[in-house]
Order: sequence, then C-alpha cells, then structure tokens
Amino acid sequence: MPTLGVIIRFRDHESTLGATLDGLMRQRRAPDLIVGVDTGSTDGSADLLLARGARIVRWDQPYHPSLVLNHGIAHCPTDLVMILSAHYVLEQDDVIDGFLEAMRDERVACVSGREQREALGERVTWADLVTHGISSCTIYNNMCGVVRRARWEELPFDRRIDWIDDFAWAIEQTRRGWIAARTTFAARYIRNTQRPGHADDRIRVRDTARNLFAMANAYGLRMHWYGVPGTLRAVAWAGLRYALSLGRSRQAREELVAHRARLNARFTWRRHNPFASA
Repeated sequence: MPTLGVIIRFRDHESTLGATLDGLMRQRRAPDLIVGVDTGSTDGSADLLLARGARIVRWDQPYHPSLVLNHGIAHCPTDLVMILSAHYVLEQDDVIDGFLEAMRDERVACVSGREQREALGERVTWADLVTHGISSCTIYNNMCGVVRRARWEELPFDRRIDWIDDFAWAIEQTRRGWIAARTTFAARYIRNTQRPGHADDRIRVRDTARNLFAMANAYGLRMHWYGVPGTLRAVAWAGLRYALSLGRSRQAREELVAHRARLNARFTWRRHNPFASA
C-alpha cells in the first residue's frame, strides 16, 4: 500500500483548523504523516496541529502559493501527498479511500473533487481537454486533492503562476500523457472568522481570470465563458441584485466581482501573462 502524507498550509487559522482536522481524523484511512506549513501564524494553529501528531515546518519568505506548497511537499517524503486547505472540512469518512482507489491506476497523476456541472468526466486526459476545452472549473484543486509525489518531483508547482497553479499543473500532467482523476464527496468550505474580508480577494479573482485566459491560449484550448455580451448582462444583473439588497448580499457581490474580473481579463491578459515564457 502506498504511503500517504497530508500538507496543510496555515497562518492564523485557529478558527477553522479544528474542524478541518476533525474531518481529517474521521477518515477510515489515516494518513501516515501530517505536515503543517506555518507561513507566519501568531495564534494557536500550530498547537492544534501538534496535538494531532503533525510535523511543523516554517516558511519565512513572502507568501507565494506554489513556493509554499513545494516547500511543504519537500518535507513530506510519502508516495502520495494529500493537500488540504485549512478552511476545508471533509464530511464523509471515506474521502481518502476514494482518492486512493483512483490512484491505484499508475497513470493517474492527481485526484480531487469534481463539480457536478462539469462536462468532463471522472478521468480527464489531454484528448478530453482538446475536445471540451477548459472553464473556471478546475480539473484538479489543491483545496483538497492528492498528487503522486513522483510526478511532482519531475514537475514542481510553477512559481510564475498565482492562484491557478494547481489547474496549470494538472493540465501539464495530462499534456505529458498522465490522467487527472476526480471523485465526488461531501465537504464544506468555511471562511476564517479571524481574518474576515481578505484584502486580496478582488486581486485573486482578477488574477485568476487573467491566468485562465492566458493558460487557454498557451495550450491552444478553448476557454468557456459567457462572452462579452453575456458577461455584460451578468454584471448588470448581479449589480442590480447587489443594489436591491443594499449591499448586504455577499453572493451578489461575489458574482459581480467575478464577472467584472472576467470581462477585464478578456482584454488585459496579454499584458499580465505568466505563460509568456513557458
């Protein structure tokens, strides 16, 4: 049986990390190793991890998603590495079982959850992407997923790419002939109440949208979106609902930000293209 390690990146996540660890501990297949990557925490997050037997490693440089993750995996010498967000709670006890079942096929480079609205199936190949194109629904997600460490050793997560480094990594794996598997399971995302209203939320949405367009162009894949007219209508509708709610509808606000970001990204991604030298 392959060994399994878990990577959890954290910084002041005490309000959410307890539930995340509870979900991990209820799994029927316990991990062989848990590595917490501390990116500057000042609360009791590390203590929560240590109480569950985790090993803590520090990241003292400016935060970058790919570099922090590569640092954590470098300290997790297991055959398979599960990456788990400190905001994410597994609500089934067999999620890891499903991941390991998918990884039994040596051609599978990674596995994570699947959104039901996607056209792509449970095993995504390069031929599937050429046929169907890509959308904002990633084929692999580091919020909760497993990577084969041997594939990571050949190709670490790309430091040039923010926010969609997981998506880009999985696409490159399929281009090289590997498979990105997906499973369906019950889980929930919980916001960090100790750090409400992240200042980088809008920046993250904007840069994610730009990178999606850039990635589709770099790989010659179709990018599915509403198009300019459809996105303008979506912006107007979300803006109206946000106004009618007197600014209280978080869903309307998030939709408004996302649609505006995609519209902006359509015309600006060439100026902010991390794949230009890929």
